[in-house]
Amino acid sequence: MAEAPRPSHGLIDTSVVIALENVDAGQLPSKLAIRAPTMAAFAAGPHAAGDAGERARRQDPLQQAEAQFSEATPAKLRNRLRLLTLKLKLIDDEFGM
Repeated sequence: MAEAPRPSHGLIDTSVVIALENVDAGQLPSKLAIRAPTMAAFAAGPHAAGDAGERARRQDPLQQAEAQFSEATPAKLRNRLRLLTLKLKLIDDEFGM
């Protein structure tokens, strides 16, 4: 039985991102992507940690994911811009501006 061709693109989930350094790169598509909720889970991880050691342990996968998936940075900036816009609107509403 012939092996299936390696896909050129693939969407991976949180568990694959965590284990990425232990996965044979030849088994994965050449171009990988992750969804925004996956990045959000990584971003929330350090904040949900109960102590400094756990926070540091959770920070590492977040930084690796951000470095690996360059699209994460623009998405983060868009989300920050939306949040800032909402905050400014609240301030405007509060002070009648």
